[in-house]
Amino acid sequence: DLASRVKWSLGRLGDFAWNIDYTKTIKHRYKQVASDPELDLLHSLENPNADNDFPDKLITTVNWSLRKWASQVTVTRYGSIVNQAQTGYLTPTSLANLSVSYRFVEAGSVSLIVNNVFDTIKKDGSAGWPFYPVGYYLPYGREEWLEFTYHFGG
Repeated sequence: DLASRVKWSLGRLGDFAWNIDYTKTIKHRYKQVASDPELDLLHSLENPNADNDFPDKLITTVNWSLRKWASQVTVTRYGSIVNQAQTGYLTPTSLANLSVSYRFVEAGSVSLIVNNVFDTIKKDGSAGWPFYPVGYYLPYGREEWLEFTYHFGG
C-alpha cells in the first residue's frame, strides 16, 4: 500500500487537499484442503469460487473548501479481473464520484452527491446472463441524491 496527502491554500480561492491511495495485491493463493493443489487466484483463470481480488486499486481524491462551501471529487481505478467465463481478463475500470455541500448554519448542511458521474457500467457478456461482473461492480449506473444533515446537541 502507498498513500500520499498534499494540502495547500490559494487564499480567496479556498483550501485544497489531494489524496492518492494505491494498493497492489502481490499474492493470493488458495487451497480448500491440504491435499489440494494450490491455486493462484490473482493470476490464474482457474478460480472455482469466482472470487479473485482486484490485483490493484488506485483511489485519488481532490477536496476543495471555501468558507461555507465544500466539494470532493473521487476517482477509483480498479485493475483487471477475470471474466465470468474464466477465459480472459476484463480491462481496468474507473469510476468517478462528486459531492458539493453548503453549510447554512454551524450544525446544518445540505449536499448534492453523485456517484458514478459518467454512468460507467462494466459489461461482461462472456458467460451470458447477468452480463456484468457479479461481486465486483454494481449493475446500475449513476446515482444522485440530495442530503440534509443537522447535528443536535453538543
